[in-house]
Amino acid sequence: MMIVDIHVILALAARESTFRLIAWREGRELFDSVSVSDHHGVQKLPVRPDAFFTLEDSRRPEGANRAHFFLEADRSTATQTRFKEKIRAYWHYLEQGLHATKFGIKNFRVLTLTLTEARAENLCALAASLLPQGARKYHLFTSCKNFSLENPAPVFSEIYFSPRAGVSDARYPLIPPPKPSQTEATVV
Repeated sequence: MMIVDIHVILALAARESTFRLIAWREGRELFDSVSVSDHHGVQKLPVRPDAFFTLEDSRRPEGANRAHFFLEADRSTATQTRFKEKIRAYWHYLEQGLHATKFGIKNFRVLTLTLTEARAENLCALAASLLPQGARKYHLFTSCKNFSLENPAPVFSEIYFSPRAGVSDARYPLIPPPKPSQTEATVV
């Protein structure tokens, strides 16, 4: 139900915002894998998001206004070892450019939705300990307690932990606001 709820919440929140949910996909068609080399040799890791979605941001110019997300709906059933593998898989998937081949996109973020704030913080800290600094900005974590079907708007607010901040109280929006140069029209 978490997956259905977030789909509906994004659609409802988009009605009253500058964002539009333009794509939502689920199922086996999303599944892929990535080969990772480490001190144990080459290992094949699964990339199996619960959903893939795209938001369009009307504050940005055409061609630079879409953000793509893989959704991980965490119901606190994955062990830390399993979640570490997920983080590694997404990192290498991005590094190897496999997302461009399979989904036709330049980049993506991984949104992990948890049942509790404590779980979101713990998974964020785990990601911070595993990912290199440059890869941390691609992961966001929050609890489903931060929004609801009755109050969907906060889904776009600063409710997300990010490993880029390390272990801190900093919160980020799902899509950051554009820089002033990204919204100014060129006058001819």
